[in-house]
Amino acid sequence: MKVLFDTSAFIALGYPKDANHAAAVDKMERLAPDRPRTFTTNAVIYETLNWVAIKMGPKQADGLWNHIRRESRMSVIALAPEDEAGALAVMKRFSQIQLSFVDASTIFLHHKLGMDRVFTFDRHFVQANVAVL
Repeated sequence: MKVLFDTSAFIALGYPKDANHAAAVDKMERLAPDRPRTFTTNAVIYETLNWVAIKMGPKQADGLWNHIRRESRMSVIALAPEDEAGALAVMKRFSQIQLSFVDASTIFLHHKLGMDRVFTFDRHFVQANVAVL
């Protein structure tokens, strides 16, 4: 199984005050025995680090960065120019949803790379007919 992580999943997992924290931890526990291949994008990391730095502080953002880059087995996908163009096309296709560029890039890569699920709590993914965790 290949799972692409969204910002909302990182926030829910790492921020106990988040409304989805318990659900995120439960999903991770249920995923663990399957040992899925996990992915995220540099755009999601930047968005998450920004949120963490503002809400929790730069030290926590640095800790998250180090965990993702050095300690986790998560693969980080760098957006290529064609992925950026694909994200813009997704934004146009789903203009009624008003997707952010980061969400649109995640949706684009979900399809391009044949991901099984996106780990997210963002309703926009369901509205764009993406299989979520």
